Amino acid sequence: MTGAGDDYQRRKRIAELTELACQRLDRHDGERVWRAAQQLTNLAVGVDYRGSANTATEHRTLAQIYDAAALLQFALTARTPQTRVAALPLLAVLAPREASDIIMAFIDANLGSANATSYEGGVLRGVSIAFQHAAGELPAQWKQRRVLDGLLHVGFLSVADLCAIPLDDVLDALIADRLEGFTAKVAELLCDQHPGLSDGDGMLAGFERVTSHHFRARGELENQMLEGFAEAGYAEAGPAIARLLDHYEGRAVVFVAQTLIRLGYGPGLQRLADQLESEQARMVRSWDPHHVDLDWEWPLRASFALDPHTACQRLGPYLSAEATSTAHGAKLASDILMLATTVSVHDYGGSGHPGNPLWLAQDPGWVSLLDQLRDHSLLGSAATAARRLLPQTETSAVLRRTGGKKTIPRQP
Repeated sequence: MTGAGDDYQRRKRIAELTELACQRLDRHDGERVWRAAQQLTNLAVGVDYRGSANTATEHRTLAQIYDAAALLQFALTARTPQTRVAALPLLAVLAPREASDIIMAFIDANLGSANATSYEGGVLRGVSIAFQHAAGELPAQWKQRRVLDGLLHVGFLSVADLCAIPLDDVLDALIADRLEGFTAKVAELLCDQHPGLSDGDGMLAGFERVTSHHFRARGELENQMLEGFAEAGYAEAGPAIARLLDHYEGRAVVFVAQTLIRLGYGPGLQRLADQLESEQARMVRSWDPHHVDLDWEWPLRASFALDPHTACQRLGPYLSAEATSTAHGAKLASDILMLATTVSVHDYGGSGHPGNPLWLAQDPGWVSLLDQLRDHSLLGSAATAARRLLPQTETSAVLRRTGGKKTIPRQP
Protein backbone atom coordinates (compact mmCIF):
# COMPACT_ATOMS: atom_id res chain seq x y z
CA MET A 1 0.00 0.00 0.00
CA THR A 2 2.96 2.27 0.49
CA GLY A 3 3.57 2.41 -3.25
CA ALA A 4 -0.04 3.29 -3.96
CA GLY A 5 0.07 5.97 -1.27
CA ASP A 6 3.25 7.47 -2.69
CA ASP A 7 1.71 7.49 -6.14
CA TYR A 8 -1.37 9.28 -4.85
CA GLN A 9 0.73 11.91 -3.08
CA ARG A 10 2.81 12.46 -6.19
CA ARG A 11 -0.29 12.99 -8.34
CA LYS A 12 -1.76 15.29 -5.73
CA ARG A 13 1.43 17.39 -5.69
CA ILE A 14 1.40 17.63 -9.49
CA ALA A 15 -2.20 18.87 -9.41
CA GLU A 16 -1.36 21.47 -6.75
CA LEU A 17 1.59 22.85 -8.67
CA THR A 18 -0.19 23.02 -12.02
CA GLU A 19 -3.11 24.76 -10.30
CA LEU A 20 -0.71 27.26 -8.73
CA ALA A 21 0.72 28.08 -12.16
CA CYS A 22 -2.80 28.50 -13.56
CA GLN A 23 -3.75 30.85 -10.73
CA ARG A 24 -0.80 33.06 -11.47
CA LEU A 25 -1.66 33.07 -15.16
CA ASP A 26 -5.18 34.22 -14.25
CA ARG A 27 -3.71 37.60 -13.27
CA HIS A 28 -2.50 38.27 -16.83
CA ASP A 29 -4.79 39.48 -19.61
CA GLY A 30 -5.68 37.21 -22.50
CA GLU A 31 -3.60 39.00 -25.14
CA ARG A 32 -0.40 38.65 -23.14
CA VAL A 33 -1.07 34.97 -22.51
CA TRP A 34 -1.83 34.47 -26.20
CA ARG A 35 1.47 36.09 -27.24
CA ALA A 36 3.30 33.83 -24.79
CA ALA A 37 1.57 30.80 -26.28
CA GLN A 38 2.75 31.82 -29.74
CA GLN A 39 6.35 31.76 -28.50
CA LEU A 40 6.07 28.14 -27.38
CA THR A 41 6.70 25.84 -30.32
CA ASN A 42 6.58 22.05 -30.39
CA LEU A 43 5.10 21.94 -26.91
CA ALA A 44 4.23 18.41 -25.81
CA VAL A 45 0.61 18.76 -24.68
CA GLY A 46 -0.41 15.77 -22.58
CA VAL A 47 -4.13 15.02 -22.78
CA ASP A 48 -5.20 12.63 -20.06
CA TYR A 49 -8.91 12.57 -19.27
CA ARG A 50 -8.95 9.11 -17.67
CA GLY A 51 -5.61 9.02 -15.89
CA SER A 52 -4.46 6.44 -18.40
CA ALA A 53 -0.83 6.00 -19.38
CA ASN A 54 -1.93 4.95 -22.87
CA THR A 55 -3.37 8.32 -23.90
CA ALA A 56 -1.49 9.74 -26.87
CA THR A 57 0.66 12.85 -26.40
CA GLU A 58 0.36 15.42 -29.17
CA HIS A 59 3.15 17.76 -30.22
CA ARG A 60 1.39 21.00 -31.06
CA THR A 61 1.57 24.69 -30.22
CA LEU A 62 -1.12 26.23 -28.09
CA ALA A 63 -1.72 28.62 -30.96
CA GLN A 64 -2.82 25.60 -32.99
CA ILE A 65 -5.17 24.42 -30.27
CA TYR A 66 -6.78 27.77 -29.48
CA ASP A 67 -7.35 30.19 -32.33
CA ALA A 68 -8.00 33.32 -30.26
CA ALA A 69 -6.74 34.93 -27.07
CA ALA A 70 -10.23 34.94 -25.59
CA LEU A 71 -10.65 31.22 -26.23
CA LEU A 72 -7.28 30.47 -24.62
CA GLN A 73 -8.20 32.58 -21.60
CA PHE A 74 -11.51 30.72 -21.32
CA ALA A 75 -9.66 27.38 -21.43
CA LEU A 76 -7.37 28.54 -18.64
CA THR A 77 -10.40 29.38 -16.57
CA ALA A 78 -11.92 25.98 -17.34
CA ARG A 79 -8.59 24.27 -16.50
CA THR A 80 -8.51 21.94 -19.52
CA PRO A 81 -5.82 19.24 -19.50
CA GLN A 82 -3.98 21.03 -22.34
CA THR A 83 -3.73 24.34 -20.52
CA ARG A 84 -2.88 22.72 -17.20
CA VAL A 85 0.12 21.05 -18.81
CA ALA A 86 1.12 24.27 -20.56
CA ALA A 87 0.56 26.57 -17.59
CA LEU A 88 4.13 26.54 -16.27
CA PRO A 89 5.82 27.24 -19.65
CA LEU A 90 3.31 30.02 -20.31
CA LEU A 91 4.03 31.55 -16.92
CA ALA A 92 7.78 31.27 -17.50
CA VAL A 93 7.47 33.26 -20.74
CA LEU A 94 5.26 35.93 -19.12
CA ALA A 95 6.91 36.16 -15.70
CA PRO A 96 10.07 34.06 -15.26
CA ARG A 97 10.57 35.12 -11.66
CA GLU A 98 7.05 33.96 -10.73
CA ALA A 99 7.67 30.64 -12.43
CA SER A 100 11.07 29.93 -10.88
CA ASP A 101 9.82 28.87 -7.44
CA ILE A 102 7.26 26.51 -9.02
CA ILE A 103 10.02 24.95 -11.13
CA MET A 104 11.99 24.28 -7.95
CA ALA A 105 8.90 22.84 -6.28
CA PHE A 106 8.41 20.42 -9.18
CA ILE A 107 12.00 19.30 -8.90
CA ASP A 108 11.78 18.89 -5.13
CA ALA A 109 8.60 16.85 -5.52
CA ASN A 110 10.72 14.03 -7.01
CA LEU A 111 8.47 13.66 -10.01
CA GLY A 112 9.06 10.91 -12.50
CA SER A 113 7.84 7.36 -12.54
CA ALA A 114 7.88 4.38 -14.82
CA ASN A 115 4.08 4.46 -14.56
CA ALA A 116 3.73 8.18 -15.28
CA THR A 117 0.65 9.08 -17.29
CA SER A 118 0.85 11.12 -20.47
CA TYR A 119 -0.44 14.05 -18.43
CA GLU A 120 2.52 13.76 -16.08
CA GLY A 121 4.86 13.38 -19.04
CA GLY A 122 3.48 16.62 -20.42
CA VAL A 123 4.07 18.30 -17.05
CA LEU A 124 7.70 17.18 -17.04
CA ARG A 125 8.12 18.53 -20.55
CA GLY A 126 6.56 21.76 -19.31
CA VAL A 127 9.10 21.94 -16.47
CA SER A 128 11.86 21.55 -19.05
CA ILE A 129 10.50 24.29 -21.33
CA ALA A 130 9.86 26.60 -18.40
CA PHE A 131 13.41 26.09 -17.16
CA GLN A 132 14.79 27.33 -20.48
CA HIS A 133 12.84 30.57 -20.12
CA ALA A 134 13.33 31.10 -16.39
CA ALA A 135 16.92 29.94 -15.84
CA GLY A 136 18.15 33.51 -15.51
CA GLU A 137 15.58 34.27 -12.82
CA LEU A 138 16.25 31.34 -10.52
CA PRO A 139 16.86 32.34 -6.89
CA ALA A 140 20.51 32.84 -6.03
CA GLN A 141 20.52 30.01 -3.50
CA TRP A 142 19.73 27.51 -6.25
CA LYS A 143 22.90 26.72 -8.14
CA GLN A 144 22.66 25.63 -11.75
CA ARG A 145 24.15 22.28 -10.85
CA ARG A 146 21.28 21.71 -8.42
CA VAL A 147 18.81 22.37 -11.22
CA LEU A 148 20.62 19.96 -13.52
CA ASP A 149 20.54 17.23 -10.88
CA GLY A 150 16.84 17.88 -10.32
CA LEU A 151 15.92 17.60 -13.98
CA LEU A 152 17.96 14.43 -14.23
CA HIS A 153 16.12 13.05 -11.25
CA VAL A 154 12.71 13.62 -12.74
CA GLY A 155 13.90 11.83 -15.84
CA PHE A 156 13.56 14.55 -18.46
CA LEU A 157 16.34 16.68 -19.88
CA SER A 158 16.48 18.06 -23.40
CA VAL A 159 19.40 19.41 -25.41
CA ALA A 160 17.90 22.87 -24.99
CA ASP A 161 18.02 22.37 -21.22
CA LEU A 162 21.68 21.41 -21.42
CA CYS A 163 22.38 24.53 -23.46
CA ALA A 164 20.77 26.69 -20.76
CA ILE A 165 23.14 25.30 -18.13
CA PRO A 166 26.77 26.49 -17.76
CA LEU A 167 29.13 24.25 -19.69
CA ASP A 168 31.21 23.34 -16.63
CA ASP A 169 28.11 21.92 -14.93
CA VAL A 170 27.14 19.92 -18.01
CA LEU A 171 30.65 18.47 -18.19
CA ASP A 172 30.58 17.72 -14.46
CA ALA A 173 27.42 15.67 -15.01
CA LEU A 174 28.93 13.85 -17.98
CA ILE A 175 32.19 13.09 -16.20
CA ALA A 176 30.23 11.75 -13.22
CA ASP A 177 28.15 9.57 -15.62
CA ARG A 178 24.90 11.19 -14.49
CA LEU A 179 23.56 11.88 -17.98
CA GLU A 180 21.66 8.89 -19.31
CA GLY A 181 21.02 8.52 -23.01
CA PHE A 182 23.85 10.84 -24.08
CA THR A 183 24.12 9.63 -27.66
CA ALA A 184 26.34 10.78 -30.51
CA LYS A 185 23.41 12.85 -31.81
CA VAL A 186 23.02 14.62 -28.47
CA ALA A 187 26.77 15.29 -28.44
CA GLU A 188 26.52 16.75 -31.95
CA LEU A 189 23.65 19.07 -30.98
CA LEU A 190 25.37 20.11 -27.75
CA CYS A 191 28.58 21.05 -29.59
CA ASP A 192 26.57 22.90 -32.21
CA GLN A 193 24.24 24.82 -29.87
CA HIS A 194 25.81 25.33 -26.44
CA PRO A 195 27.03 28.94 -26.04
CA GLY A 196 30.06 27.71 -24.10
CA LEU A 197 31.21 25.83 -27.21
CA SER A 198 30.46 28.57 -29.72
CA ASP A 199 34.08 29.51 -30.40
CA GLY A 200 37.41 27.76 -30.67
CA ASP A 201 38.68 28.85 -27.26
CA GLY A 202 35.58 27.58 -25.49
CA MET A 203 35.66 24.33 -27.41
CA LEU A 204 39.35 23.85 -26.58
CA ALA A 205 38.78 24.45 -22.86
CA GLY A 206 35.94 21.94 -22.89
CA PHE A 207 37.99 19.47 -24.91
CA GLU A 208 40.86 19.57 -22.42
CA ARG A 209 38.43 18.83 -19.56
CA VAL A 210 36.76 16.01 -21.46
CA THR A 211 40.02 14.33 -22.46
CA SER A 212 41.45 14.46 -18.94
CA HIS A 213 38.81 12.06 -17.58
CA HIS A 214 37.44 8.65 -18.44
CA PHE A 215 33.65 8.41 -18.52
CA ARG A 216 30.92 6.62 -20.43
CA ALA A 217 30.05 9.34 -22.94
CA ARG A 218 33.59 10.57 -23.54
CA GLY A 219 33.94 8.98 -26.97
CA GLU A 220 30.81 10.62 -28.42
CA LEU A 221 31.67 14.08 -27.12
CA GLU A 222 35.37 13.85 -27.96
CA ASN A 223 34.68 12.84 -31.57
CA GLN A 224 32.21 15.70 -32.07
CA MET A 225 34.72 18.20 -30.71
CA LEU A 226 37.41 16.83 -33.03
CA GLU A 227 35.03 17.29 -35.96
CA GLY A 228 34.34 20.84 -34.80
CA PHE A 229 38.04 21.70 -34.70
CA ALA A 230 38.57 20.24 -38.17
CA GLU A 231 35.60 22.05 -39.71
CA ALA A 232 36.66 25.38 -38.16
CA GLY A 233 40.32 24.88 -39.07
CA TYR A 234 41.19 25.67 -35.45
CA ALA A 235 44.91 24.83 -35.53
CA GLU A 236 45.38 26.08 -31.96
CA ALA A 237 43.85 22.81 -30.81
CA GLY A 238 46.69 20.83 -32.44
CA PRO A 239 48.83 20.34 -29.29
CA ALA A 240 45.85 19.13 -27.21
CA ILE A 241 44.77 16.75 -29.97
CA ALA A 242 48.29 15.41 -30.47
CA ARG A 243 48.52 14.56 -26.77
CA LEU A 244 45.82 11.94 -27.34
CA LEU A 245 48.39 9.93 -29.27
CA ASP A 246 49.79 8.98 -25.86
CA HIS A 247 46.59 7.05 -25.18
CA TYR A 248 45.50 5.74 -28.58
CA GLU A 249 47.26 3.37 -30.90
CA GLY A 250 46.54 1.19 -33.90
CA ARG A 251 42.98 1.41 -35.18
CA ALA A 252 41.73 3.49 -32.23
CA VAL A 253 43.66 6.51 -33.48
CA VAL A 254 41.42 7.12 -36.51
CA PHE A 255 39.49 10.23 -35.38
CA VAL A 256 42.58 11.84 -33.86
CA ALA A 257 44.64 11.16 -36.98
CA GLN A 258 41.96 12.47 -39.33
CA THR A 259 41.76 15.72 -37.38
CA LEU A 260 45.54 16.19 -37.27
CA ILE A 261 45.69 15.69 -41.03
CA ARG A 262 42.81 18.08 -41.72
CA LEU A 263 44.38 20.72 -39.47
CA GLY A 264 47.83 20.09 -40.95
CA TYR A 265 49.38 20.13 -37.47
CA GLY A 266 53.01 19.20 -38.21
CA PRO A 267 54.25 18.05 -34.77
CA GLY A 268 51.27 15.74 -34.37
CA LEU A 269 51.67 14.35 -37.87
CA GLN A 270 55.35 13.72 -37.21
CA ARG A 271 54.56 11.79 -34.03
CA LEU A 272 52.03 9.71 -35.91
CA ALA A 273 54.38 9.09 -38.85
CA ASP A 274 57.12 8.01 -36.45
CA GLN A 275 54.88 5.12 -35.36
CA LEU A 276 55.22 3.44 -38.75
CA GLU A 277 58.58 1.82 -38.04
CA SER A 278 57.50 0.23 -34.77
CA GLU A 279 54.08 -0.71 -36.13
CA GLN A 280 55.42 -2.55 -39.17
CA ALA A 281 57.97 -4.36 -37.00
CA ARG A 282 55.38 -5.39 -34.41
CA MET A 283 53.84 -8.20 -36.44
CA VAL A 284 54.62 -9.94 -39.72
CA ARG A 285 51.89 -9.44 -42.33
CA SER A 286 51.08 -11.79 -45.16
CA TRP A 287 50.70 -10.65 -48.75
CA ASP A 288 47.38 -8.93 -49.49
CA PRO A 289 47.23 -6.46 -52.39
CA HIS A 290 43.57 -5.57 -51.89
CA HIS A 291 43.29 -4.01 -48.41
CA VAL A 292 45.41 -1.48 -46.54
CA ASP A 293 46.46 -2.80 -43.14
CA LEU A 294 44.39 -0.83 -40.62
CA ASP A 295 47.12 -0.71 -37.98
CA TRP A 296 49.65 1.13 -40.12
CA GLU A 297 47.21 3.00 -42.36
CA TRP A 298 47.24 6.25 -40.38
CA PRO A 299 51.00 6.43 -39.84
CA LEU A 300 51.25 6.04 -43.62
CA ARG A 301 48.70 8.77 -44.25
CA ALA A 302 50.49 11.04 -41.81
CA SER A 303 53.79 10.39 -43.61
CA PHE A 304 52.22 11.65 -46.83
CA ALA A 305 50.36 14.53 -45.20
CA LEU A 306 53.45 15.96 -43.46
CA ASP A 307 54.47 17.20 -46.89
CA PRO A 308 53.35 15.32 -50.02
CA HIS A 309 56.17 17.01 -51.96
CA THR A 310 58.84 15.23 -49.89
CA ALA A 311 56.97 12.01 -49.02
CA CYS A 312 59.32 9.91 -51.12
CA GLN A 313 62.20 10.72 -48.75
CA ARG A 314 60.25 9.24 -45.84
CA LEU A 315 58.56 6.29 -47.54
CA GLY A 316 60.92 5.51 -50.41
CA PRO A 317 63.16 3.20 -48.33
CA TYR A 318 60.18 0.86 -47.84
CA LEU A 319 60.02 0.39 -51.62
CA SER A 320 63.67 -0.58 -52.10
CA ALA A 321 64.64 -3.97 -53.52
CA GLU A 322 65.82 -5.18 -50.11
CA ALA A 323 62.72 -3.94 -48.27
CA THR A 324 60.34 -5.58 -50.75
CA SER A 325 62.13 -8.94 -50.88
CA THR A 326 59.71 -10.50 -48.37
CA ALA A 327 55.93 -10.83 -48.47
CA HIS A 328 55.73 -8.60 -45.40
CA GLY A 329 57.82 -5.87 -47.01
CA ALA A 330 55.93 -6.16 -50.28
CA LYS A 331 52.66 -5.81 -48.37
CA LEU A 332 53.82 -2.51 -46.84
CA ALA A 333 55.01 -1.25 -50.24
CA SER A 334 51.68 -2.26 -51.79
CA ASP A 335 49.76 -0.31 -49.13
CA ILE A 336 51.95 2.74 -49.75
CA LEU A 337 51.16 2.58 -53.47
CA MET A 338 47.46 2.03 -52.82
CA LEU A 339 47.21 5.15 -50.65
CA ALA A 340 49.45 7.18 -52.93
CA THR A 341 47.29 6.48 -55.97
CA THR A 342 43.83 6.77 -54.41
CA VAL A 343 44.07 9.57 -51.83
CA SER A 344 44.13 13.25 -52.72
CA VAL A 345 45.36 16.08 -50.55
CA HIS A 346 41.96 17.59 -51.34
CA ASP A 347 40.38 14.74 -49.33
CA TYR A 348 41.63 16.44 -46.17
CA GLY A 349 41.08 20.05 -47.10
CA GLY A 350 44.65 20.54 -48.35
CA SER A 351 45.76 22.46 -51.40
CA GLY A 352 46.74 19.88 -53.96
CA HIS A 353 48.07 20.64 -57.42
CA PRO A 354 45.09 21.63 -59.60
CA GLY A 355 44.10 18.83 -61.95
CA ASN A 356 46.62 16.38 -60.50
CA PRO A 357 45.75 16.10 -56.82
CA LEU A 358 46.86 12.57 -55.91
CA TRP A 359 49.46 12.29 -53.16
CA LEU A 360 51.64 10.33 -55.57
CA ALA A 361 51.75 13.20 -58.04
CA GLN A 362 53.10 15.74 -55.58
CA ASP A 363 56.64 14.33 -55.44
CA PRO A 364 58.71 13.61 -58.61
CA GLY A 365 60.89 11.24 -56.59
CA TRP A 366 58.31 8.49 -57.04
CA VAL A 367 59.07 8.19 -60.76
CA SER A 368 62.38 6.35 -60.46
CA LEU A 369 61.12 4.13 -57.64
CA LEU A 370 58.13 2.99 -59.67
CA ASP A 371 60.29 2.34 -62.71
CA GLN A 372 62.52 0.10 -60.60
CA LEU A 373 59.55 -1.90 -59.31
CA ARG A 374 57.98 -2.64 -62.68
CA ASP A 375 59.49 -6.16 -62.84
CA HIS A 376 58.81 -7.05 -59.18
CA SER A 377 56.94 -10.36 -58.96
CA LEU A 378 54.32 -9.03 -56.53
CA LEU A 379 54.41 -5.27 -57.04
CA GLY A 380 55.06 -5.01 -60.77
CA SER A 381 51.46 -4.53 -61.88
CA ALA A 382 50.68 -2.00 -59.10
CA ALA A 383 53.86 -0.04 -59.84
CA THR A 384 53.10 -0.02 -63.59
CA ALA A 385 49.55 1.21 -62.95
CA ALA A 386 50.81 3.90 -60.59
CA ARG A 387 53.47 4.94 -63.07
CA ARG A 388 50.82 5.61 -65.73
CA LEU A 389 49.38 8.30 -63.47
CA LEU A 390 52.60 10.30 -63.60
CA PRO A 391 54.11 12.33 -66.46
CA GLN A 392 56.38 10.53 -68.90
CA THR A 393 60.12 11.21 -68.46
CA GLU A 394 63.00 10.58 -70.85
CA THR A 395 64.70 8.18 -68.43
CA SER A 396 61.64 5.95 -68.00
CA ALA A 397 61.10 5.86 -71.78
CA VAL A 398 64.68 4.67 -72.31
CA LEU A 399 64.27 2.00 -69.60
CA ARG A 400 61.23 0.57 -71.32
CA ARG A 401 62.89 0.55 -74.76
CA THR A 402 66.03 -1.20 -73.48
CA GLY A 403 64.43 -3.68 -71.14
CA GLY A 404 65.64 -1.85 -68.06
CA LYS A 405 69.26 -1.28 -69.21
CA LYS A 406 70.59 2.20 -69.63
CA THR A 407 72.45 2.85 -72.95
CA ILE A 408 75.09 5.42 -73.77
CA PRO A 409 73.96 7.59 -76.65
CA ARG A 410 76.11 7.20 -79.80
CA GLN A 411 78.42 10.14 -80.35
CA PRO A 412 77.83 12.00 -83.64
